[in-house]
Amino acid sequence: MTSSSKTDQIYLMTLFKEIKTSIFKVFCLILKEQEQTFTQTVLLSTIQLLQLLYIPFALKVNYIWKNNQVTDVINKILRQRNVIYLSYFEILLHVKDQGFSVFLYLFYSFSGLIVLIMLGLTLLVNQQNRKNSTNWIVLVVRISIKLMITILFFPINQIFFGLLACTNNSNGVSVLVYETDVECWSNEHTIHGVLSIFIIFLFQIQINTFTLFLFEAKKSNTDVFAQRSGRQFSLFHIYITLSTMVYQLVETPTYSIIITLTMFVLSLHFFYQIKYSAPFYNQYVQKLWNVITAINCWTTIMINFAFFLEGPYFQNSLLGYALGIPILIGIIFKQQDQEIDLLFSNLNQAKQPNELISLCGYLLTLNEKSIKDQHSQLLLDAFLEIHEQTCPRLDCIMKNKQLLRQIQNKHQNRQIENKIIINELIIQMLTFGIKMQPLNIDLRLYYSFFLIDEIKSPQLAFIELSQAENNSIPIDQQFIIYRYKKLIEDVQVENDVTKLETNNFINNQNIQISLNQKLEAQCILQLEFLAALEDEKPDLAKIDSVGFKILRLKKFIDKEWQKVQQQNVYSPSLYKIMSKYFFFVLSDEHEGNTTLMMQDKFIKLQINDLINLEQASIESSPIIILNTEQNNFGIIKDVNIASCSFLGFSKSDLIERKLSVIQPQIYINFHDQLIDNYLKRVTEIQKSKVEKVIFIKNKQGYIQQCSLQIKQLMTQNQEVFLIGKIGVELVYKPICYLICNTDGIIKEINCACIKLLRLDVQMIKASNKNIKDLFPDIMSRIPEILGKKNSIISFNINASQLNPQRSSSIKSSGMDSTLLDDCVMDESLKLQCQISEISIDLPNAGLIGYVFKFEKIATPQLSTIHNTMVDNFYKFNFKFNSQLDTYLGSYQNYMQTLHKISYDTSSIVSSQEDQQQRQVNRKQTKKSTSISNGIKTVRLINGMLIDVEGLSEEEISEGEQNELESIKQETKDSDSIIQSDYIFLKTKSSLISMIKSSIIPSFLNSLRYIISILIVGLLTLGYLQFFFDLNYQNEIKNGLDLFYLSNQRLSKILVVQSYVQELKFMNLNYENVLSNYNFDELKDSNIKTLNEIKDLQSKLSQANFNLASKYSSYQKEYEDSSIEMTQSNVVINYTFNEAIEQTLVKALSLSSQDLSSFTDDNIDLNYFETNSYNSIVYHNYVAQFYFYYYMVTVLEEKSQNVQIILILVTLILFIIYVACSILILKIKNLRDNILVLLLQVQEQQIITLKKNYEYFLQLIQSKEDEENLDYEEELRKPVQYQEEGAQDSLKTNDNDEAQFLIKKKRKKFENSHTILRNILVSIIFIISIFQAYFIYLIIDNNDLDSRYNAILPVLNLTSIIESYLRFGDNSFKQRYVDNNFVINFGNFDTQQYVQLLKSMISDIHKQHSENSNVLDIGYIGVFEQIFILNPCSLIKDIDSSVSQSECESFNDGIIGQGLSMATIKYIKYLEQALKNPVYFTNIRKTQLTYFRDSFQYLGDKLIESISNDFSVNQLTKVSLFTVFNLLMLFVYFFIWIPLVRNLIQSIIKTRLLFSLIPNNDLLKIKAVMQYLLQIRNPM
Repeated sequence: MTSSSKTDQIYLMTLFKEIKTSIFKVFCLILKEQEQTFTQTVLLSTIQLLQLLYIPFALKVNYIWKNNQVTDVINKILRQRNVIYLSYFEILLHVKDQGFSVFLYLFYSFSGLIVLIMLGLTLLVNQQNRKNSTNWIVLVVRISIKLMITILFFPINQIFFGLLACTNNSNGVSVLVYETDVECWSNEHTIHGVLSIFIIFLFQIQINTFTLFLFEAKKSNTDVFAQRSGRQFSLFHIYITLSTMVYQLVETPTYSIIITLTMFVLSLHFFYQIKYSAPFYNQYVQKLWNVITAINCWTTIMINFAFFLEGPYFQNSLLGYALGIPILIGIIFKQQDQEIDLLFSNLNQAKQPNELISLCGYLLTLNEKSIKDQHSQLLLDAFLEIHEQTCPRLDCIMKNKQLLRQIQNKHQNRQIENKIIINELIIQMLTFGIKMQPLNIDLRLYYSFFLIDEIKSPQLAFIELSQAENNSIPIDQQFIIYRYKKLIEDVQVENDVTKLETNNFINNQNIQISLNQKLEAQCILQLEFLAALEDEKPDLAKIDSVGFKILRLKKFIDKEWQKVQQQNVYSPSLYKIMSKYFFFVLSDEHEGNTTLMMQDKFIKLQINDLINLEQASIESSPIIILNTEQNNFGIIKDVNIASCSFLGFSKSDLIERKLSVIQPQIYINFHDQLIDNYLKRVTEIQKSKVEKVIFIKNKQGYIQQCSLQIKQLMTQNQEVFLIGKIGVELVYKPICYLICNTDGIIKEINCACIKLLRLDVQMIKASNKNIKDLFPDIMSRIPEILGKKNSIISFNINASQLNPQRSSSIKSSGMDSTLLDDCVMDESLKLQCQISEISIDLPNAGLIGYVFKFEKIATPQLSTIHNTMVDNFYKFNFKFNSQLDTYLGSYQNYMQTLHKISYDTSSIVSSQEDQQQRQVNRKQTKKSTSISNGIKTVRLINGMLIDVEGLSEEEISEGEQNELESIKQETKDSDSIIQSDYIFLKTKSSLISMIKSSIIPSFLNSLRYIISILIVGLLTLGYLQFFFDLNYQNEIKNGLDLFYLSNQRLSKILVVQSYVQELKFMNLNYENVLSNYNFDELKDSNIKTLNEIKDLQSKLSQANFNLASKYSSYQKEYEDSSIEMTQSNVVINYTFNEAIEQTLVKALSLSSQDLSSFTDDNIDLNYFETNSYNSIVYHNYVAQFYFYYYMVTVLEEKSQNVQIILILVTLILFIIYVACSILILKIKNLRDNILVLLLQVQEQQIITLKKNYEYFLQLIQSKEDEENLDYEEELRKPVQYQEEGAQDSLKTNDNDEAQFLIKKKRKKFENSHTILRNILVSIIFIISIFQAYFIYLIIDNNDLDSRYNAILPVLNLTSIIESYLRFGDNSFKQRYVDNNFVINFGNFDTQQYVQLLKSMISDIHKQHSENSNVLDIGYIGVFEQIFILNPCSLIKDIDSSVSQSECESFNDGIIGQGLSMATIKYIKYLEQALKNPVYFTNIRKTQLTYFRDSFQYLGDKLIESISNDFSVNQLTKVSLFTVFNLLMLFVYFFIWIPLVRNLIQSIIKTRLLFSLIPNNDLLKIKAVMQYLLQIRNPM
């Protein structure tokens, strides 16, 4: 794999991860305050139950129950429109046949809701950082989703699938079930149907996403609908969707079995998953859904039972179904909760994750019930007892008798003891299960939730979730892990306890290791970056790639560092290494100094300033680490050097020994229990933030009062230690402490008692000295003195109290022997006394002793100290003055200095702060120096360059002085301008901020807008093309229909002509030419045909088209009054439609007359005969040409418009490609120029940077502290501004960014970038797809045009041949009766007409044969059956008055041989009929019965095949158009916009590579400074 492909893959993975994280954040917002009460759950669940039960009793399948009385009542109730909650289920029946617009209104309303939810989610993704402004959006989206997945889910599915539900009407036409006026998959319905399929697909993805993600995954008291997983409940929506789909789309009763079996299989699976997976935490909700799924499964079982067995074998299955429901409910509710064989669980240890989870859950349930349920308590006790005997683990808690005794002594409560033991056992089992199956995520999630809920340890849960996240897991579980990690982080950050519990919450050592790895990786990458700059022929692509890796890694480090700071994670080494990182890797002095100051702040203010056990040794305060393991309880784990110095012990004296070695004797017996109490209430102690005052005994046996701050530390392997930090405050007057038991026996003293009370350790050890020996009445005065601070007591000193060993005791105590000499030896001392009780909050403990505090009362003589002694308290010291950058001498009060000394780290911190403040002041002093230092202002005076600042006023004339003052002012202004222009170089963060807000060339933004406008134009042309196609196809289809109807009109007029002729001949008794028809039959048929002509004429007369100019003559002939109609030898001109209407009027008049009126004297009859045989027949071509050339006009106009659109599309796509190429190449050029600027970094600068990086790498890789302060100071020497680059760069005023880029290149370079080339190739590919779409439309349109041109002659011939055959019959018969009758204006010749008919019969076969490739195969089959095979079966179906046997036997079976033979014989009969009229009878019967029905059916089938072809073509184009739109939207919103944003951001990222170079080094590069000043945003 090449580097470019790897880069692309990394980019795609990063993009996918960012999108996923954004979606997860939005889902977390939606779930943040989600609550659902039990009442709401019951209400929603009841509605969902009714949704499940609706389809088995719905209208299409309720017949299966074979109980019409009950099902009719149910349907009648559901159809009550005035009851809203009932109308909810029958929404489709309520809108049935209410108008297609009403149906579409509902469809697009629900579709709009789906789209609005998606827009709301998109808006939340874009504005997730604006919490206040998105609260209302979150609320709206949350409510909408809740409604969508519950109440609205069922009606939405009904509407969506209802738009696809079709059935055949009485005419065999496929129409919508709920809108019978709308034909399925034709015209308008095609578009809506395709959109419905797309919306259904989108809706199901949306619903399943919400179901899998938006639920509470942990047991919750506020959300009773909490679930272990959303996968089981998602089956509800799958069941509703599939059931609704088969119900709406499958035809009943033919395929009812598909509906019933589908519901049965789905319901059985749904019931199994809910019942045995038990996804709900709440047992009542779980039972409720057990009942719901059971009822649903029972319903589907019974409807299948009724379908197969009702009637022949069983009766009233519906009654059995109704009786079974309460029994089913009772069984489920009475069913006991899941029980586990605890004996079997002990004997066969649970190893499978599901078994472990079930066992742990059952144990927790038993423990909860054991408080009130004795049976549960017995089960629990039995389990623990057997587990103790059967557990194979040596470290099992049940085998640790010491720990069990401690638990019993500590709590003395059976329930609490059991809970602790059960929790420990569960932890033991779950950790073992995770160890055996580390990839099982369900087990890890259960363990994490257990730690949160039962152990109350979110920190351990966080670690467990982090480990689970490292595995390859499904995305729904990824979201659960992400959400609860985020919740734990948010709670810990916001909680005040975070500072005290940080070490428990996050393993700080892991953080440091992780950061160290990232810091090391970045340092190595930056060395690689410098190496790329130093190459003989640098590769810009490599520089860019390595630089981007550095920026990504730096972003991650910054994020982790910010997280550490927010959580107040403190580690001295971590802060130290980060400060070095800022100093030597990022060259950021400001951030480095800030980090050091934060470190000092932690040293002073943080209580829990330890990260791990090893770091305790470097603390300046005494630190003692105590072990809490079961076998080493109360053993000192470690101490630091400060503790050894303070207590006088060595490390070997303390480590691995009991804490009692440094405790007063009186506390020793209770210490372990006190520690146990602390562990029990550690949270309360940490929250209190109170220091404990204790007494510690040193190696000499003297006690000392000090403060103790305790914290709990948990290591990665879950070992718990107690860390005590001892604080000591020095006092400068003797205060004596005595610890006595309740009898007054002195147990402990401090060293001040030696001086004040003449007591030492040997004295109290030698004899049980009682405090009454010192203060006889003090024990009786305890109630009086207890709790008071200013009680006075006398102490009498006598010789008997002095011990000969006193001096040795003083020496052993480490005190100066002169202390006794300083004390005035009075016989009586007045002492302040304070008494406090020592009580232990433990059973059988209570009050165990007293603490006596004595303080000598100062006497007035102390104020008469000699002045020389006071003088000694003042010392002459030197102090650093940061403003003057020097040391100044002054007198200081030495006693005040002594008072500042303490054993804690405050003095060290102060010194470090002073050190850093001095460094900062030095830097500020250096930075305050103007960059114009060293620049002299000279003036050309009298041909000489004079130093202006060195001239005195006397040496300069008044005019020259004014000019010099002006020059000085300009110089000052220039200095201020330079300083303000370079303010962004003050710190590294200011440089980065400036670059991030820098100006993007307006040319690029203009190109972006142009491309966006062009894409919108392309989309608009796509819509125009689509709607043009639809419109043109509808117009062509309309033209074809009118063309066909025009020929049908003529055919029916000739049928009327035949009827009128028959009636006339019947009246005139021309028996030799009469057919076997009676008057009533002819009259009724005539009236029926006339009504059909009226309908046809109504449709045809409404057609009003504008033909192309070259066909205007046909339109003029059709619209002008050029048709001559004769009436009583008077000729009147009419338009063609008026002529038809006049003829129709006369025919209607004749239809109402009796038979006797059909004579030659009848004016209406003469008018009809004369004009129907002449004008109407002769001028029928006018209508034919008019409709034919209308279609030709449409096709030509369509072809022309399609070509124009194709040209525009091609032009737009070409412009888009050119603009994209310019945009990408411009961005590439800008980035390359920026990279070239980096090549101007001087070799000496690169060497310095390398030294910095190598030194930091050495620091981070070394395990010991190997920092070299002198070397660091040398590396961190500041660099002054480079005047040449800085000042010259301000002189330019050109706004073109490009000319400020590098003009003089240091060396030749190469560029192996391929990603931009790949982007251009991808753009070409995408443009080719869009171009191919429009080219396909052109090809398809041309193909369609050629097909229509080929079909038109077939349609014309098929629909007109019947008229010619009929006209031959009528004309020949009329010519036989009256040879002088004028036909076709005297141009009618029988022989020529016979030849014409023969040629037409030949042509119809030829046309169908030649155009078989464009004709529908179904139509070809009909044509062959009518013309070649036997059409009698079709004729029988068309005309019920004709039987098949009659048809096949007619005229010697000529019809049964096909119309091809029948027409030939028909023409032959016409030739013979003029000689022998007997043939007229068969001719008339043939054409009125067999030809009319056959040709009519054939023409209808041809039109139907053309319509189907239209529908298929239209559906194809709708599908392609939908794909085109989706692809266009996807390309624009998900490819183009992110791509352009990333490309624009890549410019910023490339500019950020300047931040890898120290600011002082940037100042040395003139071209870089010019460029930075140019791109700086003035705002």
